[in-house]
Amino acid sequence: MCADAPPSSQGGYARIDGPIDVATLERALEHVVEQNDALRLALVQQDAAPVQRIVDRVPVTLERRDLSGGEDAEERAHEWLQHELERPAPGGEGPLFQFELVRVAEDRHYWLTRVHPLVADGYAMSLVTQRAAATYNALLSGQPIDEAIRHSYADFIAHDQAYMASEQFQRDEAYWREKLATIPEPLLPSRSFGRSAGQPSRRWRSDLILDRARFVEMQVFAAEQGTTPFQVILGALYSYFARVTQRDDVAFGLVALNRSTEDFRQTVGKFTSTVPAWYQLGTGLSFRELLLALGQEARRGAPHRRFPLSEVNRLAGVRGDRPFDVTLSCSGGGCDVRFGDAPASFRFMTAGCEQKGLRIHVEKLHEQGGARLRFDGCSENLTKTEIEKLPGRLESLLLEVMRSPDRALRDLQLLTMAERRQLGLCVGEAGRDAERGPAVDEQIAHARPLEV
Repeated sequence: MCADAPPSSQGGYARIDGPIDVATLERALEHVVEQNDALRLALVQQDAAPVQRIVDRVPVTLERRDLSGGEDAEERAHEWLQHELERPAPGGEGPLFQFELVRVAEDRHYWLTRVHPLVADGYAMSLVTQRAAATYNALLSGQPIDEAIRHSYADFIAHDQAYMASEQFQRDEAYWREKLATIPEPLLPSRSFGRSAGQPSRRWRSDLILDRARFVEMQVFAAEQGTTPFQVILGALYSYFARVTQRDDVAFGLVALNRSTEDFRQTVGKFTSTVPAWYQLGTGLSFRELLLALGQEARRGAPHRRFPLSEVNRLAGVRGDRPFDVTLSCSGGGCDVRFGDAPASFRFMTAGCEQKGLRIHVEKLHEQGGARLRFDGCSENLTKTEIEKLPGRLESLLLEVMRSPDRALRDLQLLTMAERRQLGLCVGEAGRDAERGPAVDEQIAHARPLEV
C-alpha cells in the first residue's frame, strides 16, 4: 500500500440516460443487499483484530447529489466520482459499501457504487448492477421480485477453507516453493529516498484507447497466433520492459478471475487473486516465439493459480511488498442494462493509492467496441512524464509486432515516431533507421529508463 494508507475502495458507476425513480432504485438496492450476503459483510473487532462476519441486516441508503447546472456538469461529475473513489474504503461494523446518485441533468444521472475491497471485485459489481436493474424494473412494473437466495458468498468461503486443508493446496505449495527458490529483482526503481516518513506517494494515470478497428485487428492477429488479445498485450509489455530495463527477465502480477464454477460466476463477492508470473525469456526470440512461450508458461502454471498471494509472499520471504511491481488485470468491461426506459452503462473504476509500482488494467469498451488500457503508477517508482508516455509507446509497439511478428524483440523500436523525429532519428521514407535505430533506443533507455 502507498505509505501505509488505509485500503482504497473498489468502485464503479452506471451512467443512466433517462428518467429514474429514486425511491424505486433505493428499494431495489435494499433487495439486492438482502439477497447477496457478501454485501452484508462487517468487520467486527475480536481479540484486538478485526474479523469478517456476515450479518443479517445492514442499513441501505441511496445518497443524492445534484451537480446539474452549468456547461461543465459532466466534467465536474467525473471529477467527483474519481475523488469519491480515492477516499478510504467504508469500514467498521457498518455497511462496507456506499451508494450515491449524482444528477447532472434532468435526463442523466450517475449511480456510484463504492465498496471495501473485501466485499466485491469488478466482476461482482457488474452482477450487482444487473440485479439492481432487474429488481428496479420488476418493482416499477408491479411484477413479483425474486426472493430466493441462490448464490451465497459463504459457500465460496467454505470452499476456500476446504482448499487450504487439501492435498491440492500442498501440491500448489510445493510448486510455488520451487518456483520462488529465487525471486526477481525489482523491475522499477525506487524514488522514496528523501521523502519523509508518512508522506503519501502520489499516483499518476494515463489511458490508451484502442478503437474498434485497432482492437479488431488485435483480435484477428491473436486468433492467427492461437492466443488471446490479453496475451498479445502481455507480450508487448514484456518486450517493452525487458528492453528499457536491459534485462532478460520480467515479473508481472497477473490478476485471475478465480471463479471456477458456474455457481461462483453468479455470486457477488471478492474472488480475484493475483498470480506471480516471472518470465525469463531474454530478447533474442521473435514476438511470435514469445507468444508461444507465454502460452506454454500459462499452461504450466494454470493448475496452481488458486494459491493465495499471501502464501506466495510467505514462501518468497517478502513482507509488505510483492515479488513483482507491475500488475496486469483484465475485465470484460461493464455491462449494459435498462432502468425502465432509461438505458444505462456500468463501468468499473480503479482507485488511486492501491500499491507501489505500476498497475495496468485492460477494459473492453462495450459501446465503442474497442478497449481501454489504464496505466496507474506510484510516484515512488515512476514520474508523471513516464506514465504519460507509456500509452503512445505501447500502441506503437503493438502495431509493430502485429505487422512484423518475426522480428526479434531486441530489434523492436521503443520510441514513438514523434519521439524519434524529435530526436532526429528518423531516416528514409519508412521513418526508421534499420541499422542505428534499436541501438540508439537502447542507449536512451539505459540512460533514462522509461523516459526519453
